[in-house]
Amino acid sequence: MKANFFWKGQDFQFLNRLAILSHIIVGHKVVIWISGPAPENKYWVGNIPGIKIRDANDVVFIDSFFHSMLERYSVPKRLRIASDMWQFVFLYRRGGLYCDTDVIALKKFPNMEWIISRDSEDHEERFALGIIKAPPRHSVFKYCIENVRGKWGSNTRVFSEAIKKYGLGLTHPKEVFHPFSCGIHSRYLKETGRSVLLKEGEIPDAYSIHYFGNKTYKLGIDQNMVEQFPKSVLFKLSEWIFRSYPREND
Repeated sequence: MKANFFWKGQDFQFLNRLAILSHIIVGHKVVIWISGPAPENKYWVGNIPGIKIRDANDVVFIDSFFHSMLERYSVPKRLRIASDMWQFVFLYRRGGLYCDTDVIALKKFPNMEWIISRDSEDHEERFALGIIKAPPRHSVFKYCIENVRGKWGSNTRVFSEAIKKYGLGLTHPKEVFHPFSCGIHSRYLKETGRSVLLKEGEIPDAYSIHYFGNKTYKLGIDQNMVEQFPKSVLFKLSEWIFRSYPREND
């Protein structure tokens, strides 16, 4: 199975590296579609054998959409909204598996035509954008492209509207792809100032963990921080994944 990712910008972090490498470990083929220059830092995975780097402009040129939100949003939020648009076009034109770069694979994903998941117990009517598998040229994504919104958080609602409009629904319970929900992440972060993955626990029996990079990118999580929590889920994930790959580039 081929896992496709979208990336734009230089801030490729330790957790992004961990997430991408996890997909190789479970047996996914990895393609990263880059908009603009590739990151130039110690965590970038462009030199890892088996990872293909492709030009995101081969799918759709997204820069004009990104820059149109210059006055309204910070760079991380503009990136999220622009990546929504790119994702919709990609899934419409090519289909297949799309994952955000903050999705950690725990085992090979099921080879189904559709994967539709939820990442929150707080909004049961909404479906997640971070993990989608779909056939090409489906009307769901034509609807999303025609109704895409340049507003933070709105495109989850657009996608959810499209899923319902065309008679589709969840393919798996929330816990199968999002054992730590968006709500759980948010509450733990508010209470402790840390990612819930630094909490003591075991790696869940699930296909993936979504660590919600929009909530963690400012925390500066790296291996030094992870080692302070040796009983945490993230420590155990790090030990598993970096047994096969270096934690950073030389």
